[in-house]
Amino acid sequence: MGKVYQTQSSPRIDVRPAMEYGDIEVLVQQHAEPALAPVPLVQSLRNALRHFGDDDYLLPTGSPAVIAAAAMIAGRANGGRVKMLIWDRELKRYYETQLEV
Repeated sequence: MGKVYQTQSSPRIDVRPAMEYGDIEVLVQQHAEPALAPVPLVQSLRNALRHFGDDDYLLPTGSPAVIAAAAMIAGRANGGRVKMLIWDRELKRYYETQLEV
């Protein structure tokens, strides 16, 4: 089983249902402002996602800039493939989707 990389922590989102896909690792803390320090953000994401593979998932939460940067970096680390977990409000669970560029 791989890891679930939550892009940015958020106290309003219950990510426990995503644990069925793997252990959750938060990439960026809630109060971080990526626009104010984009270079350190990208360096931190590159380090955290350097081993991103086909068994891993992104859980897109938080700043759109963090989500976009994480997806680009994860895709680069995994040959253009990124699996994401998307919340289904009606079923109250996550489902996976794969993007490939």
